[in-house]
Amino acid sequence: MKISHKLLISFGFINLLIALSSALVYYRLNQINQSQQTLLAQALPALQRDEASQKALVATVSALRGYLILGKDPAQAARLKQEWEGAWQIITSQQFDVGLVQSLKSFKSSQEKVWAIAHTEENLPAHTLMLQEAGPLAEAALDQLQSFANEEVATPQDQLSGDRRMLLKQVGDAYNSLSNALSALRDFLISGDPEYRSKYEDYYKFHQQRVAELKQQSSLFSETERSLWQLFEEMGTPFSELVGQVISKRQAPDWDQANYLMAKEIEPMQEILYERLAKQVGETRSKVTAISGEMTQAGHSITRTLLLATGSSIVLGMLVAWLFSRRLTRDIASLVVRAGEVADGKLAANPLPVLSQDELGGLTGSINRMSAQLRNLVSELQGAVGQVDVACQDVGSTTQAIVTDLTAQDIRVKAVASAIEQMSVSTKEVAGNIANAADSAHQVQQQTRQGQNALARMTDAMQQIAAMIGQANHAMGLLEKQSEQVGQITEVIATIAEQTNLLALNAAIEAARAGDQGRGFAVVADEVRQLATRTHQSTAEISQTISAISQQTRQTVTTVSGGTQLVEQGRDAVGLVTETLNAMNQLVQALSGQLEAIATATEQQSKVSAEVAGTVEDIAALSRQSCQQSQQGEGIVARLAGDTGKLTAVIARFELE
Repeated sequence: MKISHKLLISFGFINLLIALSSALVYYRLNQINQSQQTLLAQALPALQRDEASQKALVATVSALRGYLILGKDPAQAARLKQEWEGAWQIITSQQFDVGLVQSLKSFKSSQEKVWAIAHTEENLPAHTLMLQEAGPLAEAALDQLQSFANEEVATPQDQLSGDRRMLLKQVGDAYNSLSNALSALRDFLISGDPEYRSKYEDYYKFHQQRVAELKQQSSLFSETERSLWQLFEEMGTPFSELVGQVISKRQAPDWDQANYLMAKEIEPMQEILYERLAKQVGETRSKVTAISGEMTQAGHSITRTLLLATGSSIVLGMLVAWLFSRRLTRDIASLVVRAGEVADGKLAANPLPVLSQDELGGLTGSINRMSAQLRNLVSELQGAVGQVDVACQDVGSTTQAIVTDLTAQDIRVKAVASAIEQMSVSTKEVAGNIANAADSAHQVQQQTRQGQNALARMTDAMQQIAAMIGQANHAMGLLEKQSEQVGQITEVIATIAEQTNLLALNAAIEAARAGDQGRGFAVVADEVRQLATRTHQSTAEISQTISAISQQTRQTVTTVSGGTQLVEQGRDAVGLVTETLNAMNQLVQALSGQLEAIATATEQQSKVSAEVAGTVEDIAALSRQSCQQSQQGEGIVARLAGDTGKLTAVIARFELE
């Protein structure tokens, strides 16, 4: 499995854990959002409506009570009425159950009764009866008594007897007692205090006593006073009856009907409705509290989930980074050591164990194959260089022998030229010196045979030189092919190093993306990249060395090819000399067999001798040229031997065992 796949699996599991925690957090957040929406859209508005309804319910009663107190002022009455209607508008705008709606309607109807009856005559029937009937009668009665007293006071002094003075006093007492009784009755109407009722009864009883006494003295009344008294009595009787009604109405529970409705209907209904609204507010507040509790629990769950997911991700990330960095460091350390050994030329180490099937395992296998191929290549190259060195030594020896033979041949050719020159001179004296000519011909024939033998040996040597040069050329071709193979291998190694560098760069980028979790992996990736760089440098040095070897090999092949051509030319020249010597041998044989014709063919023999001299001169030139070319071939072989020594020194850097 590739490192990228392992990293994808490891960090994919971490990402899956994060995704699951994110999904759980999203689910919890969705719950919180739903609870929040429920809280904001339903619970809180309902709570606010219920609380507003509670306050509005209290506000209606407060406005009604204020109206009972301040309602006589039109401005205050209008303000309180507006507050009351606003409070009821708040209540009626809310949604309640049917039972509560009916109760609220009944409650409002009762309050409307209070609004309708408050500050009206029907609200205080005792007060109304007192103000409209009993009070005016009492005032009229008091007026009659006052008029009676005034009439009595107007009586002349001479007519005032003791009884009349007592009558005036009794009228005054009746007036004062009725006035005090009326005042006590009013106080009773206002306060309802039984003490004021008792005072009224005492005053009125005293008043009745004085009235009874006045009746007994009616004989003392004047006509005017009788008329006034009659009016007083007509008013006093209904007053007494009305006072009983006033007291009865004042003592009744509903003497103040508005307050009675407030106490008996509105306030109990208010308590009931307030308790129901309070219960509803409590239920709504419980819902709000429950939703808030759910949101709080969801928040705590999110916190725990995030802490658990974050901690798990950190621990797993550190564990993955530690495992990968440990393994990569271990594997890369062995690769660095092996690369250093290869760079130092130590190729005898055992193959590294391949512990995985990822990129590092592939890199380990590639380095093992590279080391094996380099070891085989260097071994073959050592063998080939050894063969080239031996071939160079053989070619050097052969070339040296060729130079020696060509030197001897040149000497012989010079001797042949001298002999032919002598033969040319002797030809002029052939007539007189035929014996010498025969001897000379015999010597020439012997020397020609020797020249033929020497040329035959030189031809064999030239063929051997050509064969050796062909072998050297073939060895150089093999060396060049092997150098090309080494170059291809180094190119493969360079490609692997570049790919490793790119892989390390990608790993460093991925580690940088991973942040602190990938820092250790980034260090490992940097070591891999440095290893790839050093491997690339080593392959570059090997490529340069192999390139130099290949160039030197090609130069050697070119030089050997030139030597081959020179050997071919020398072999052709030797063939030409051989043919010439054969022809000369035939001529000498003909000369030996036809000595008797020498005399007659002297002139022709001179010409032939001249031609032979020219040919021998050519042979001498060819021999000298062959000698020079052989010396050049010897220099080439020496340079090839030097290059082979350099190549041997380069190869000696590699340790195969």
